[in-house]
Amino acid sequence: MAAKANITNTPQKHKVINWSQYNQALKQRGSLEIWISDDIEDIWYEENRINDGTGNPREYTDQAIRLAYELKLCFKQPLRQLEGMINSLFKLSGLPISCPDYSTLSRRCGTLDLKIPTIFKKSKDDTEDKIITIDSSGLKQYGKDEWHQEKHKVNPRRTWRKIHLAVNESHVIIATLLTEQSMHDAEVVPEMLEQIIKPANRYIADGAYDTKNVYDAIEKHSTKTKIVIPPRDNAVESDRWHAERNKSLDIIEEHGKGAWCKMRKYGLQNYAELAMQRYKRIIGNKMHSRDLVRQQNEAIIAASILNKFTAIGMPISKRVA
Repeated sequence: MAAKANITNTPQKHKVINWSQYNQALKQRGSLEIWISDDIEDIWYEENRINDGTGNPREYTDQAIRLAYELKLCFKQPLRQLEGMINSLFKLSGLPISCPDYSTLSRRCGTLDLKIPTIFKKSKDDTEDKIITIDSSGLKQYGKDEWHQEKHKVNPRRTWRKIHLAVNESHVIIATLLTEQSMHDAEVVPEMLEQIIKPANRYIADGAYDTKNVYDAIEKHSTKTKIVIPPRDNAVESDRWHAERNKSLDIIEEHGKGAWCKMRKYGLQNYAELAMQRYKRIIGNKMHSRDLVRQQNEAIIAASILNKFTAIGMPISKRVA
C-alpha cells in the first residue's frame, strides 16, 4: 500500500514594506497635536448661548463635547480624569478656555446629533474597484470579566450591545450602527446603507446576511453591483431571489466553494473583520456609557478615531511565503 503524502497547511507569512512610515504613524497616534487645532478657541464656546431644555443655556459647542469624548476614548480616561487632563493641557498651552465638567460631558453626549463617522481619508482612484464590506460583533455593556467568573465559579451575567460596521477598500469606516444584542445582522443593512453616500461596485458580507431583504436593499442602493454573500448550505436557485445569489449558487455547484471565494473576491471580507479587530484593540471591547443613545454616539466617535488613525498611516504588507 502506498504511503499517504504528508500534507501540512503552512501559514502564510507577510512582511510590512513601509515599516518606517508606519512606525512614525504609530507614534503620531499618541500626539495631542492631531486632535487640537489652532482655532480651538473659536469653536469651543457657543457664540449665542442656546437653551437645551434643561434650564441652563449651552456654554460649550458640540465640537467641544465631541473632541473631549475623542480624547476620552483614545486615551481611555474616565470623565473626571478626562476633565483634569484637558484643563491641564489648556493651562500648559496658555489657552484661556476650560473643559466642560464631567456631568456636562455625560449629559451632552446624549444630545449630540451624530449620524455617520467622520472620514479623514479619501478612497482610492475611481478606476479601482469600489468595495464595501459589512460585519458585526458584540461589545460588553457591563458584567464581570472572565477571570472573576473562573475564580468564583459564577455565571457571566453579562449584557452586550452589537456593533455593525461598513468598511470600504481604503479601510475607512463609512457607516456604523450600535443596536441591542437581539438585533439580527440582516435587519440593520437598510439603515446602514442610508449612511453610505457613494455606491460601490461590490458589497461583501458573511453568511448571516444571506436574506432576500439584504439583496433587495443593496440593489435599491446600488444598481448593477456585485453582491458577494455565501449562500446557506440548503440554498436552491429561485426566481424570487436576486440574480447575484443564483449566480453564486451556479459557481459553487460547478467549481466548489473555494473557487467561488476566489472568483467573487470573498476574501476581501477581512477588511471589515480587521476593522472590528482594530476597534476592540484600540478602543476596547466594552461600552463606557450607560444608556443606548450615549452608547450609539460613543460608537460613532470611536469609528471616527479609527478613521483618523487610518489617515495617519496604515501598514502595507506583501506575502513572502
